Order: sequence, then structure tokens, then C-alpha cells
Amino acid sequence: MEDKNINTPIEAESDLDHSNLSDDFILGKDFFINDEMPEEEDSTKNRPVRKKKKQSVGSGCLKSVVWMAAILVIAISAAGVLLFLGSDYLGVSFASDATEQREIVVEKGSSAGQVAKLLEKQGVIKSSLFFRVYAKVGGHDSKFQYGIYYFCKQDSYEDIAEALTEQGAKKEEVNVLIPPRVTVDDIAKRLEEAGVCKASDFKAEINKASKSLYNYEFMDTVKTESFGVHYRLEGYLYPETYRFYIAEDEEGIRAVINKILGELDKQLKENGIYEAAKAQNKSIHDILTMASLIELEASNADYADKQKVSAVFWNRIEDWGDRAYLQSDPTKNYKYNKDFYDTYKSVGLAPGAYCSPSIDSIKAALNPDAACNAYYFVTDKNMKYYYNEDYSGHKSIINQLKRNGLWAS
Repeated sequence: MEDKNINTPIEAESDLDHSNLSDDFILGKDFFINDEMPEEEDSTKNRPVRKKKKQSVGSGCLKSVVWMAAILVIAISAAGVLLFLGSDYLGVSFASDATEQREIVVEKGSSAGQVAKLLEKQGVIKSSLFFRVYAKVGGHDSKFQYGIYYFCKQDSYEDIAEALTEQGAKKEEVNVLIPPRVTVDDIAKRLEEAGVCKASDFKAEINKASKSLYNYEFMDTVKTESFGVHYRLEGYLYPETYRFYIAEDEEGIRAVINKILGELDKQLKENGIYEAAKAQNKSIHDILTMASLIELEASNADYADKQKVSAVFWNRIEDWGDRAYLQSDPTKNYKYNKDFYDTYKSVGLAPGAYCSPSIDSIKAALNPDAACNAYYFVTDKNMKYYYNEDYSGHKSIINQLKRNGLWAS
């Protein structure tokens, strides 16, 4: 009998039950022959790729603009600092007061740092630190001398340092009182007595005065001898107590004059005299001339009476025309150019001032009492003032004062 199991044909492949077969037994699965093995796969091949974020064009441009702006600001700031320091070093200034002389009083024993701060405080320089560095590097700081100096904003560091090292005072300072109502002759005598300078040298320098030597606004109105004045600066030497160093030469005397004129300029500014004079179309020269007349007539009077005296003189000038003789008795005593300064002989204001007026007299010259319509005034021996609009009333008051023993002869 044939064995059934031998020679029994294998069942068709389609009839095989694949359910119990492992993948490991499938021919060709993970089995390779010789060179047929594929190249090793790149481990990064299938790794997800991170995409770079794209910047917007607008954002990039904005950042560039910001950086450009920052660089520009820094550059401009640096240029500004250099311009600031450079102009300060060279003394370049276009300010309205650039040529105005500033008094710098360097006390004995002052350090270079103190001098630099003083220069900055007075507006001569902009940076005390920069000037201090300049003086240190140049070897100037240990050579500064005490004394009184006059500088302006247009003076360079070199000019300032040179003056501080070469023009210092050699002697002690002295105090000199210049009271109201004094003349140039009186002031010259006081300076000589104090040992500051010779009276003749002082008066000679007074008549050399010009805007180029003393750069103050009022110098534009100063009259020269050809106009009829005897001293160019009569009336301009402001009354005050001053400290002067001994003037050993022409420059020293000019420093004395400059200090006095500087005080006048200060008073005119602080009291609004410049502006008021311009508003009234009056020159500083005429204001000082009128103020000196008020000073002669009312030096001891209060301000209200000074305003009334001012009104009397201005009323005559403005209302009497070619008959405007001011007829002030003290003017007869001014010893120079009598025919022009004697108000009984000359109409209107004199060519110049008679003396140095106080600030109250200067203010009164610009601010006469608007309610005072008088053309005459007189005082009794007690310095009481009486005002009248007509001559008959004026004469009546004089006769009454004489009868009562109050006439100031």
C-alpha cells in the first residue's frame, strides 16, 4: 500500500496558512547577499528640519534706522561738545554782551581752581574744568597773581592766562570813597591822596576814553571836547566806595577807570535806565547831565522832591523852547566852559554833566513827577521845597520866607 505522505504534492502557495509564520522567516526580509546590502541610511535624513523664522523687511529697516539715529545723535553730541570747548578756548562768542568787560578780583592766596571758578561765575569762560586743565598742562596755574583784572567773553584762554601770570598786582589795595556830587577834579585828587595814581595822569586818561577802551553801551553817547565838554567822563564816574590796586602805569589807571564805569553800567542795567531812556528817546548823556543838575539842586532831598525838581527843569525845556533858561544857581560855580554850563546864560541842558549823580538823581531824571506842572521851585533853610506854576507865586514864596527868617541865602 502506498504511503500517502510520501509523494503527496505540496499544496499551492495560496493555500498556505500564513497566520503562524513569522516575518523572520520570509526570504529576503532583512537578509542580504554580498554587495546587495544598501548603504547605511543617514540618521538625520528623516529628522524634522527646523525652519528659521523670517524677519520682516519693515522690522529690519526699523532697527537699522534706530542704530543710524543713535550713531547720529552720538556724533552730533560729540561735535557739540568739541564746538563748545573749542569756542570757549578760542574766546569765540557772538552774544550781545560778548565784548562787555567783567571785573575779576583775584584775592591774594587764591588757587588756580578758585580763579577758574571765578572766571566761569563771571561769565568770562564756560568751563572752569577745561580752563583748569589748560592752565595745568600749560604750566600757568602755579604762576597766577592776585589783583584786579578785566576780561570779556571774547578773550581766549591764552589771553586770560597771560594776563593772570604777567599783569598781577604788586602792591596792596586801598579803599577810595567817591561820593555823589563830586567832579572829575575831586575824584582825581582823592585817588592821588590814596596813593592810587597821580591826579594829572588820571585826568589825562579820562580824556582818552573811548568805546574801544571801555566797551559799555553808554560810551556811545559820551561827548568829546569838540562838543564843549571839558572832561569826557564828567558825570559818568559813579559814586561808590571802591577798592583799587596801586596803578603803576597807564594800564593800571585804565583799570581804575574801568572799574568805576563798570559800576555805572551795572546800576543802569539793574534800574532799567537803558530801556527807559530808549523809550523816551533820550540819550544816556542827556540823562546824566540832567541827573547832575538834580544832584546839585537836591542832593539831600528825598526821591519825591527830586522827581518834582526834575519835572520843573523838563517842563521848562519842553514848554519854553528858546526861552528855556534853567536858571540853576549851582551851575554858576562850574569852572569850565562857563558860558555853556551857566544855565543863566545858556538855553536848555549844558554840553555835559556838572558832577557825579547818585542813582536816585539818575532815576528822577528819567521819571519826573507827571503831576507837577510847576516851572519854579525854591527851598528854605530847612531844605523844604516850594513849587509854583508862575513867577508871581514864586516871588511871593521867596518874600514870605525872607519875612519869616527861613530864606536860605
